[in-house]
Amino acid sequence: MKPQSVKREVLEERKALAFKGENALLKAKVRQLMKEANAQDRIIEYNKLSIDALRPVKTVPFVFSKEKVKESAVLIGSCFHIGERINLEQMGGLNEYNFDIFIRRFQRLVDTTITFTTGNMSNHKFEELHIFLTGDMVSGDIHQKQEGTNVLNIIEQANVGALIVAQGILDLAKEFPRVVVTCVVGNHGRTQDKPYWKNKQQVNYDYVFYTNLALILKNQKNIKFNIPMSFWAGISVQGHNFHISHGDTIKSWGGIPFYGIKRERAGWVEISAYQKKFFRYFVRSHFHHYGNLQNTLGEDIMNGSLKGGDEYAIGFPAFSDPIQLLFGVHQKYGKSWQLAINTKYAPTNSRYRYNLTEHIVDQM
Repeated sequence: MKPQSVKREVLEERKALAFKGENALLKAKVRQLMKEANAQDRIIEYNKLSIDALRPVKTVPFVFSKEKVKESAVLIGSCFHIGERINLEQMGGLNEYNFDIFIRRFQRLVDTTITFTTGNMSNHKFEELHIFLTGDMVSGDIHQKQEGTNVLNIIEQANVGALIVAQGILDLAKEFPRVVVTCVVGNHGRTQDKPYWKNKQQVNYDYVFYTNLALILKNQKNIKFNIPMSFWAGISVQGHNFHISHGDTIKSWGGIPFYGIKRERAGWVEISAYQKKFFRYFVRSHFHHYGNLQNTLGEDIMNGSLKGGDEYAIGFPAFSDPIQLLFGVHQKYGKSWQLAINTKYAPTNSRYRYNLTEHIVDQM
């Protein structure tokens, strides 16, 4: 017999022995498992005969409570960029924006606020609605790119834009006994390209927008406006203090700056402590991304934008849907629930009306 044939037979014999060994091991494991299964079955049968069940307790049947939970609702409106145009083709089909789309998205925001609080939250009684308008309501004209992309000039943005938003707030005033609108400016409405601090709130077309809004709604007695002289605001909702500002003072690059948010919050905590105030919630919106960051004191609330992602955001990339936040505030628990309203699912037509050829006073 050739050496190669002998070697082959030896290898085959080794494989056969190894297979027999593995087979025997598997059979032993199966027998062991069968013994354990039989043992478990015997234990279970013994327990069925020997263990007495506990006496049942009387249960309370579920009854939907007719007593409504009392809360306040908060709607954040930010970064509307009224008058800006976003080209659908340049965005690769991701987003489109113009004045008519703004109106339809804003109506979606109003309608969802009403249907959710009256329908989904029907077991709640909302004593009031707080609307936080946190800036960049107008597109502005401080950036060179906006000169060719704005569909409305800065005056039209502040005037006609306010007329549209006023119609929406009137709809909300029909549903809520009290509506409180708190307004701070953003960076797009300023009159100079370079940021400034003196008269930051007043020398800003967001401020003109807010003033127009308050004037249009001055006859509606259940609407109250809070337009401070400072570029930030502090307001109490159900006994919980909210600090509101646009967020353009936070240092960042390409996305949500977690460290910058934490650093600015720490500064405001120190400043408010000097005035013997305590803020539990800090509301910002500059970064066009919504989110909630838990902190030791409470929460950092970041609102999105109504216009959604634009060409600038794609360059990072940092695209986001046009989302605005609605949430509830309970006297005992604070912020109790939250709904992120994606306004891209807007109706095809809007009931809100305007006419660019008429003066805003005549349209009222």
